[in-house]
Amino acid sequence: MSDDLKPQLPRRTFLQLAAATALPVDVHAAPKEHMPDHPVSRPATGPSLPTEFAYGYDHEPYPLDAGPHLFLDWRYVSAGQEGYLTPDGRNAREVADEIAGKVEPGAIRAEPTEAPHGIRLEAQPAEKIGPVLKLDKPWEFRIDPYTSLHRVDGKYRYWYEVEDTSGTDSRILCYAESDDGLKWTKPELGLVDWQSNRKNNIVYGGPLTLKHGFHGSTVFPDPSAPAEQRWKMMYMGRFSEEEMTAFQREHPNQINPIAMKKRRMLLGAVSPDGLKWTPIDEPLVAHFNDSQPSIYYDAVLQRYVGYFRTLFADRRAIGRAETTDFRRWPVPQAILWSDPGQSASEDYYTQGRSLYPGTRTGHIMLPSIYDRRLDSLYSRMATSLDGRTWSWMPGGPIVYPGPDGTWDGGAIFMGSGLTDIAGDRVGAPFTAYHVPHKFPRMIRQGEIGLATWKKERLVALVADEEGEFHTPVFAVKGKQLHLNFQTPRAGWVRVEVVGDKTRTLANCDRLYGDQMKAPVSWKGDSSLGAGELRLRFHLRAAKLFSFEVRDA
Repeated sequence: MSDDLKPQLPRRTFLQLAAATALPVDVHAAPKEHMPDHPVSRPATGPSLPTEFAYGYDHEPYPLDAGPHLFLDWRYVSAGQEGYLTPDGRNAREVADEIAGKVEPGAIRAEPTEAPHGIRLEAQPAEKIGPVLKLDKPWEFRIDPYTSLHRVDGKYRYWYEVEDTSGTDSRILCYAESDDGLKWTKPELGLVDWQSNRKNNIVYGGPLTLKHGFHGSTVFPDPSAPAEQRWKMMYMGRFSEEEMTAFQREHPNQINPIAMKKRRMLLGAVSPDGLKWTPIDEPLVAHFNDSQPSIYYDAVLQRYVGYFRTLFADRRAIGRAETTDFRRWPVPQAILWSDPGQSASEDYYTQGRSLYPGTRTGHIMLPSIYDRRLDSLYSRMATSLDGRTWSWMPGGPIVYPGPDGTWDGGAIFMGSGLTDIAGDRVGAPFTAYHVPHKFPRMIRQGEIGLATWKKERLVALVADEEGEFHTPVFAVKGKQLHLNFQTPRAGWVRVEVVGDKTRTLANCDRLYGDQMKAPVSWKGDSSLGAGELRLRFHLRAAKLFSFEVRDA
């Protein structure tokens, strides 16, 4: 082993790394405060470093990022400690030698410390707004479920796929933009001919993709790429048997057998502005993805990460893959499939994965879940701290179709791109239909809406009566603790800085009502104190959505 590859980590941590993956590891993607000192390497595709190291979750105290911290899971809630006391109140483990053979086991009582109680997590239902983009252009026969929303340089940008029955290929990609995320325009871009006319908002598909077709597209910004490739796209195309065989021969590890049978592969394109696109000649991977993939560049892992439709035990499921080379992807592996706690007739369609705005670990997925028995689509929420390991959030469905006969009464497909919108809210796009998903598709349909929440209020840590929990130890930068919460007048939230004799629960000024950024204070003093601390929360009839440490 060369000197620059010898471990600089403590031996125990280094051995944990080695045991976690048989591949070389790389942590140069992590922020400097989270990076070990040793340079390492890794292959372009396949698993990379265990993400608790890349994200710094192995550190104690954990360096708390700037920005909001949502209760998307139990990461900010300590599990507590077990404890046993002697009849006279001493720690039984500390005096084990002294009391051996002198105290009956039945006289020693369990006394867990700092264990959370009286709290639970619950996904919050969305409020639907729409339609915000209507089916109003002659080239728009049907808006497909494959849409991408991004906010860049203060402007909202939206790419949506459309079925156009008038051309040689039935699908095209259109573009819209907005200043507030609510009122949209479809600019005349002059880029693509439609019936010998360029006065349209079409940017791709149709005549530009005649050879292999165009289906199930996603668009995303790539901050790691040179300016001429700052935007990227992925979509599915159809191929001849000869083309599939040639790709299999050259790339035997990038082949999904179902893709070989159906003769489908995923293609890519790049653009400097998201409008003028250059296709990538060679397929990215042989995978059948009859839906929208959700792709992004993970700035922490420094890898492209994608979520795809896949099949698992004869059901539509959600798969995941990652790579350092956008032009070379492994076959996705299933990470979420039909939940035993839900209907046995469910399938998973679009994933609706996003990173909560202003965070680097707030991974949220809003999959479109199809119930075959009812021909119905709705969305539930899954969350993750690293984008690899996902959990379904309790609370049931959060986005439903509307009443029968309304613009969204048939089916709802969630798109990609949770983002801030006007009115202190966040919104995720969805495509809605007024008839069910499998209804004969001979009618013009499809309009765009937004599923919205107040900022940071996608999940609540709920105390129905009284509840309490401690946090892990944090390293914080900031002078005040701010909370986003909701209580009735008889409810409240109190906070203690553990070990601080002045910032106690007894001294904390109770917070109640409906507040998005309320500073915590102790007898009128809102200064937080030390840079390394643990917090103790005490709640009554409260919903706590997030906390944030900042200067004011």
